[in-house]
Amino acid sequence: MRPDFYPIYRDLYERYVREHSGEEAPRQLLSEITGAIDRAAAYLQLGERFRPDARLFLLINLHQMVLLPLARASAIPPEFRDSLNEDVQAILRRALENGGREISGHAVLKAVDQLWKVLRMTPGDGAWDQSSSK
Repeated sequence: MRPDFYPIYRDLYERYVREHSGEEAPRQLLSEITGAIDRAAAYLQLGERFRPDARLFLLINLHQMVLLPLARASAIPPEFRDSLNEDVQAILRRALENGGREISGHAVLKAVDQLWKVLRMTPGDGAWDQSSSK
């Protein structure tokens, strides 16, 4: 990706966080996601190798496709923070292991595909089962 797109993706990330912080789902869900992303990136010492498009891709997908549906169904499991932290770290680790000098949005997508069956916050986890519903 051309480096001149990096600030655009950084801005989109920050704008997404600002615009979605007051939604109907508990405000802390979005901060939990950004915190999990930041912690995993720091733990793995990704620095500039973690491209802004990958960060935005991970944020939007975790928020829109995982936590918001669980929140709307009142089905967020008590252990979601641990699961979220483990999943984000596993995704970024796999994206890094897949090679390349940097982690792109495509690398995150590929990592999610490779890890799908072992990720804890995906459909198929107990939180998504019909027997878990209220």
